[in-house]
Order: sequence, then structure tokens, then C-alpha cells
Amino acid sequence: GGPNIHCEFNIFILSFADKKNFMTQIPRLQKWFDEVWHNGDEKAIERLLHPDAIIHGLGTDTEKHGHEAFKPFYKTFRESFPTVQVELQPIFASDEFEAADCVVRTQNAEGKKAEFTGITIAKFKDGKLVEGWNGYDFLSMYQQLGFKLAAE
Repeated sequence: GGPNIHCEFNIFILSFADKKNFMTQIPRLQKWFDEVWHNGDEKAIERLLHPDAIIHGLGTDTEKHGHEAFKPFYKTFRESFPTVQVELQPIFASDEFEAADCVVRTQNAEGKKAEFTGITIAKFKDGKLVEGWNGYDFLSMYQQLGFKLAAE
């Protein structure tokens, strides 16, 4: 016969007695999306976004930070899509970070609707968003609105 192989599997069950160490709620991200996107409150950007915040993945001017970088993106998007709803599914949260899987539902000025997905990770300090990483399927959004991808 062949070699005698013995396998032992250890199963570890993690229990979180102190639930505060493992949060599944994302209150700061939810507040950002509720106030800035769902309610269309541009002034909330100044309340919730640090003036020196770094923004990744939205095509913002990398030479600028905070409100100065985010507001042009926000205004252009809101002008194109007066209706924006973002459903957030929490991925993780800690004292410093919150992350969510997103389903974005929009309607443009002509009434065309689009639904696309994305992910956002935000770093917070003193209650303000100081850095944000964004990955959204904008190509899918444009295709649903009738745009075609063309080679140059």
C-alpha cells in the first residue's frame, strides 16, 4: 500500500462578545449618501468632507483636494442626473474606515433610467471624510443611456 496520510481539521468558531469591535453598520457613509446624494444637499459636502480630503476613482482633478476637487464632479453629475439613489450594503467598518457595496439608481434629465454597481471605501477622521476610494461601473451606466463605445 501507499503512505498512510492522516488529516486533522480544526474548526475555530469566532464569537464576538463585544460587538463594538466588529461593526456591520456604516453610519458615516450612510449619512454622506443620504445628505449629499439622496437629498441633493451641496452644503453637506462642506460639513462632511474634510477640506484636504483625497478622492480616488471619480476622475476629479488630482491637483485639488476636498471640496475644491469634489464639487465640480458633484455638480456635473447632479446636472446630468437630478435623481440619484444609492443602496448601500455594508462590507466592513472600523473606527477609521467604512466600506460598502453600492447599487446606484439614477434618472437623467430626459427621464432615462440607469442602474449600476460600485464599491466605496472611506476613511474618516474627527467625523469627516478624509480619503475616499471609489470604483463604479460608469461604462454600464452610459451603455444603458444609449451611448456606444467607439474606437478612436
